[in-house]
Amino acid sequence: FCGSMYCVRGSVMGAISYVGRAINRARSRGLVDTVHYSAHVALNKFLGAYIDLRYGGRLSIDRPGINKQFEDCFSLQHSDYYTLRDIFRLEPIKPNDVLVEVGCGYGRVINYWLSLGLKNKIVGVEINETIAADTAKRLKRFPNVSILTGDITTMPPLGSLYHTYNPFGGIVLQRFEQSLRNHPVKIIFGNYQ
Repeated sequence: FCGSMYCVRGSVMGAISYVGRAINRARSRGLVDTVHYSAHVALNKFLGAYIDLRYGGRLSIDRPGINKQFEDCFSLQHSDYYTLRDIFRLEPIKPNDVLVEVGCGYGRVINYWLSLGLKNKIVGVEINETIAADTAKRLKRFPNVSILTGDITTMPPLGSLYHTYNPFGGIVLQRFEQSLRNHPVKIIFGNYQ
C-alpha cells in the first residue's frame, strides 16, 4: 500500500499486535467495551488517513532508523491526530500565532493545522534534507506553509508557538530551549506515547 516492504510488514505486525490487545481487553473489560473501543480506534485511523491524504498527499508512517546520522536525533514518528486535538484544545492557537513544527518529518502536524482551516503562517523545520524536500514539494500548494531544512538550535526564532514530538534527546533539547529562552514563545514538547 505504501510502496515498501517495511510498510506492509509494519502494517501486518501492527494488526497482529492490535488483535492481541483486543483479545486481552475483551477478557478483562468485556466484549461491549472492547467493541466500543475498537470502533473508536478504527474511526481515528480512518480520519487520520483521510487528513494525511487530503492535506499531505500520502499516509504518515513511522520510520524507525531514519535520522540516526544526526546528533542525539530520534527516528521519525508521527503524532496521532486525536492527541493533537486534545493538546490544542488546552493550548488554543491564536489568529496571530506563527506556528512552528520542529522535526516536521513528512508534515503530519502541519496536515492537522491545515485541516483546522488555519490561515496562520506555518513553518516546518526538518534536519533531514531528503525528507524536508519531499514535504516541501507536497505542501507547496499551501501559501501559508514553508518548510526549512536545518538544525533548529542554530536558527533565529521563527514563530510564537512551537510544537515538537520527541525529535531529539536531552543535549539537543537543552540547546533548543536555550536558543529560545529570551523570546516570547510557547513550546509544546511532547512524547505522547
